Parts: sequence; C-alpha cells; structure tokens
Amino acid sequence: MAVFKILLVEDESSWQSILQGKIRRALSTLGHTDDPIKIVPTYTAALETINKEDLNLLVTDIELPYNPTEVELMKTTGIELVERAAQLQLPTIVVSGKTSPQEVRNFLKTDGVYDFFSKADFNSKEFIKEVQEVLQEAIWPEQMIASLRDMNCVSLTQIPESRRDFILKQFYQDYDFLNLVAHPDTVTLEVSELERMNEFKNIYERSDSALNKNNLEAFRVNADKLTKLFCTALALKPLDNSATLGQLYGQMIDASNPAFQLNIRPQFPLIYASKTVFSQEDVLTISGLVNQFGINADYFALLVVFSNYQEIRQQVRESPYKNDFIVLNHDQLWDILAAKSSIQQLTTSILEQIDLVTVSPYTVAGPVEDKIFFGRAKEEKTLLQNIKRNDYALLANRKTGKTSLLNRIYRRLKNMPNYQVFYCDLQTVYDYDIFCQELAFSYPEFEQEVVKNNDILPLSFRHLISNIKQRNSNQQIIFIFDEVDEILAYDIKQKEQLFKTFRTLSQRENIRFIFSGTTELVKRVRHPDSPLFNFCNPMKIGILEEKAARELVTVPMGTLRVKFDNQAAIVQRILDLTARHPNIIQYICDALIRKINENQQRTITQQDLDLVSSYQEFYEYFESLIWGQSTVLEKLIVYTMWSYPEFTELEVIEEFKQRAIPSQGVKASLEILLTYSTLSQKNDKYCFTFRKFAKLMEELSDIPALTEQYRQEIGASDA
Repeated sequence: MAVFKILLVEDESSWQSILQGKIRRALSTLGHTDDPIKIVPTYTAALETINKEDLNLLVTDIELPYNPTEVELMKTTGIELVERAAQLQLPTIVVSGKTSPQEVRNFLKTDGVYDFFSKADFNSKEFIKEVQEVLQEAIWPEQMIASLRDMNCVSLTQIPESRRDFILKQFYQDYDFLNLVAHPDTVTLEVSELERMNEFKNIYERSDSALNKNNLEAFRVNADKLTKLFCTALALKPLDNSATLGQLYGQMIDASNPAFQLNIRPQFPLIYASKTVFSQEDVLTISGLVNQFGINADYFALLVVFSNYQEIRQQVRESPYKNDFIVLNHDQLWDILAAKSSIQQLTTSILEQIDLVTVSPYTVAGPVEDKIFFGRAKEEKTLLQNIKRNDYALLANRKTGKTSLLNRIYRRLKNMPNYQVFYCDLQTVYDYDIFCQELAFSYPEFEQEVVKNNDILPLSFRHLISNIKQRNSNQQIIFIFDEVDEILAYDIKQKEQLFKTFRTLSQRENIRFIFSGTTELVKRVRHPDSPLFNFCNPMKIGILEEKAARELVTVPMGTLRVKFDNQAAIVQRILDLTARHPNIIQYICDALIRKINENQQRTITQQDLDLVSSYQEFYEYFESLIWGQSTVLEKLIVYTMWSYPEFTELEVIEEFKQRAIPSQGVKASLEILLTYSTLSQKNDKYCFTFRKFAKLMEELSDIPALTEQYRQEIGASDA
C-alpha cells in the first residue's frame, strides 16, 4: 500500500496541533494511520520541501512569515506557495485567518486549490472530509491500474462523477504508455488488445496453478505459450532452443527487432523460475542455464518470476550478474503486453534494473550497428542505386563511419538476388599472398580457385573471377574492399598490377568495386597515372550534417531515457566541441553516460559536459583521431595557418616561404586535410573545422621541430 506524504504549512503552534489532528483522523479512516505529516512554519521551508519531495497534499495558510528571522513580518507568501504547488500539480487545501475569505477563494480557484477554510469559522467535519477526498483521488489511479492488471478492465462508476474527468486525466498522465479504450456508455476503461491480454491472463494463471501444484511439465508447456505471446507482441522470434536446469526453464528468443535500440546481444534466453525463494547459489544456477545455450560471455537474460519479486531482484542485484539478468513479474509483463509500444516498455523495464553503460549503444571502437547509424542516408542511397553501373572509392579519415556504411551496404546488397557480394577488410593485408589468403578464408568460392590454380599473381585474379562468374552467370559480382591503403601501397611498388586487374574486370567483365581508404587511396584516385584515376567515383565521408549530428546525440539518449537539464544548449555545445565528427560525438556521449551512471542520475547537466570535455584523455583521443595518418607536412599546414580565420593555397605557400619551409606537396596535402575533415573549403578558401581545439593546437604546435623533421624527410626522399 502506498504511503501518503502530507505537508502542513502553519506558523501558529495552536493551529499546527489542530490541523495535524484533523489530518490524522482523515488518514485513519483510509487505513493510513502512521503516514507522515511534515510541519513547517515558513514560506522558505515549505517551498524547499515541495520542490524536493514527492507529496500527496499541501495544507497551507496564506499569511506566512518569509523565514524564521521575519516572524513578525507577515506577507502573502502563501499565495506564491500555492502558485508553485499548482505548477507541480500538487493538491492543495488553504486554511487562513483572513476575515474576507471570498476574495481569497475566488483568486485561488484558478490555482487548482481544492477548498478554502477560514480559521474564524473552521468546520472540522468538512475539513476532514475534504482531506479524505483529496487523498482518495491519489488512491484512485493505484486502484484503477490494479484492476486493469487483474481483469483487463476497470469500472469508473465508483469515482465521484464531479471528479471523474480530473482523475482520468491524472491516470492517463501516470500511465501514458498504456494502450487503453474508454467506454462512456458502460463507464469503463479496458485494454485495447483485449484478446491478447485475456490470453495472457489465462496462460499466466495456468502457469501459476501448475507451479503451486508442482506440475513442472504443465508449467513448461504454459511457459512456452507465454514466450510465444511475448514474442508476438514485441515482434521478436522464439527459437527452437530450450533448456532446463534445476527449477529453471528457458527458451532462446531472437530479439533483432530494429526498434529494440539497446546495446544487448541479439539472441538471449527468456527464463522462467519455478521456485519462489532465491539465494545467491540460485543466481549462479541462472548463469549455468545461460551457459547451456552456448552463451559464455556477454550474458543477458530475462527472468520471469511468479512470487517474491523484490527479494529475487535483490538477490540478482547483489550478485556479479546484476547487469545481466532482468527480473520481470506479472505486473511488468502485463505492462509490456498492454503498452502502446511493447518494445519501448520492455526497454523501460530493462533500464530500471541495469547500468546505463551496459546497454548504451554509443560505440567508440569499431563500426557501429544500425541502431546508431545516422547521417549517411544520402551516400547509402547513391551507392545502392548506382552500383550496378559505377565503381566507388570512399575517402575518409579514421572512424568517420566508412566501415559502418560499407557493412550496411553489404547487408543490403547480399539480400538482393541479382547480386553476388564479397566483402573483405584489408586493413592488415600488405601483399598479394595475404590478399588471396583473406579471400580464401572468407569465401569458399575463392578457397577452391586458389587451391586449384596455386597462383596468387594479380593477373590470375581475372581468371579466378571469370570462373566464379560462370557458375553464377545471372548475378552481378560486387567486391567491397575496406581499408585498402596497405595493399595499395604494396601494389604501387608492383606497378599497380592488382588494381589494374580490378579496373580491367570492371570495364570488361562488368564486375563492380567499392573501395575505402585514406591517404594512399586519396592520392591514387587523383593521380592521372594510376589505374584508379577515372575508374572509381570518389565519395568523401566527412563530418555529419547538423540534423544527423543532433540525432546522434538525442536519439540514443532518448532510448536510454536520459534527459538534459537544457537540451538545446548542451546539444549545441556538443556539436561545437566535436565539429559534428561522428566518432567524437560518440566519445563525448559515451563519457557523459559514464559520468551520470557513476553519479546514479539520469539527467545530463552543463557541468557534466564541462567536466568530460576538460579531461586530458579527451584531448589525447581527439589528437590521435584527427591526425591519424597525417604527414609532417599536413601538420605543418595546420599549425602554421591556425591563426588564419580562412586562407588560400597561395597564402600557405607564402607562409611557408617566410618560415623557410619547403612548399612542394602543399596542394596534395590540402586535399588530404579536406578528406580528413580537418579543413573545410568554400571556393578557393580553406578554414579549420575543429576551431574549439585552440588549446590543443597552441600546446602542440612545435613548428621548428616539425620543420626540421620535414626537411630531413625531403632530404631522405631526394637521396
């Protein structure tokens, strides 16, 4: 039973005693004899209380001392208090010694006050009755949800008609996630998915009955039915994989619903406990059952219990698996199945029991999943619509999303029957032998051809592809080669035999290629002597557009039910700090999630952002990410031109001349810095993208040392 919290604001001790006694009588009639009544004598103490505490009723005088040092200075601060209570939707009863109560009553009607009582002719019975009615209104939503969860409908006839609309409005606010239907003719409220919820009621009751009779076979049969109903409501898929361990029974489910945005494993077990008392040993048994499903790391499971929910949840909370097992009881299952969005309500149940860090979708290392893929719709559309006729080279610095985009393109293309798609990550491939080994390891088609031909020369690659094409003549072959810089650098030393073969296959065999890379690929795509020149359409993957950058901040935060104390200002500052670089946005957001999780809060403040953006680790991460594979010349351009709001290529050359820095290669380096998104360009003018990192630039700009290093590199290359 809920506990009522009441605040009495009265500065006269005699009236404190009178009103406290009347409120206590009203509580007793409702069966709440020991519920707390907090008494404060001043406006400041009352204002602090209503702002901090979750109250059910405010009883206040109108004339109150502002604070204890001004007891004799009576002000109408009670009206200000009532106005604040109205903003908080806190029910209020006013008791005042004013001799003309009608004027006060007329004013207070607009502030949501339930009633006004004059001390001069105080009516004890009416006051007690009013307190009872106000508190009963607080009970109605609790009684309504209990009836809905039990019977899937609730009669509203017991609620006084004069207050019915108000209470219904309050109920809808408290349970806005539920999908409900009101029936004015019968004065009832029922769940929208009545057939599903009646089925849930029957299955749950049969499961509970089987449990009470210790009929484990019947219990498991009904558990399977409950799993099927659960999966249907959430657009998940029950898998043909179940297991039993002790008094636990579980079935694996496929939770790869795109609407399920939390960072948890795509397949996990739904486990039913047929015992009612849990110990730490029983929690370990859950992990044993999870192991039987082949899950030995990255644990996650939903645990359905039929009694002693709080005790079992406490046992899980005190175990090493507090962020792995989510405990659900009847009411939570009902809420999930009766919700407007069952998947969102399941998310809410998970977030109530788990650390935010555990399920945060923000990804700092490696490609991102679709659930956090923002801002590349234009590039994705271009590739999918034109790959049949064109080849592409994705040009970008590290961690800008090119691999995530390629993974997404690969998944989309391989599901199209007219394409045969091969994807290879060539990041660690630095010669022809390893290149063929990578293909053979990834795809049986290549393993057969490599073994048969025992030949890894690039010229033989064309014959290998021809053989594969003959076996699938109705499909167009597409190769997606990610991070090609290492193999490209090796191929350049071999007169670019491999990439000449790729070009020939594209032109003569209609084979399509998508490459991604950084410095080497950028240079060769623009070099007229390279086979990549006029072979691939260059596609720069740079910083995000503003709308996508905002979504990358706000959408995952919304999924995690994280709020901002000033969303507009904080999100804008994140965009300014990161210059809309997708990985740096995720780094900042991940750090913010860790900070508020550490503080056990769910609201991000400006102070939180100030703190995480001041960490030295953040500057070091930014430096390593932005510089990436940058050459000394590229760093010299940045450091020497940092003070310029904007500049041209000729101004860079002039600045180099004044500093006695050799200027050959400036144009190519400017192109690389554009690809890295370190620079932006408008017409012939360049400007810096990451202006917020002036501190970093000032601390690290050792221009003389870089100049000497650059001269040595030039001397070595000339030699």
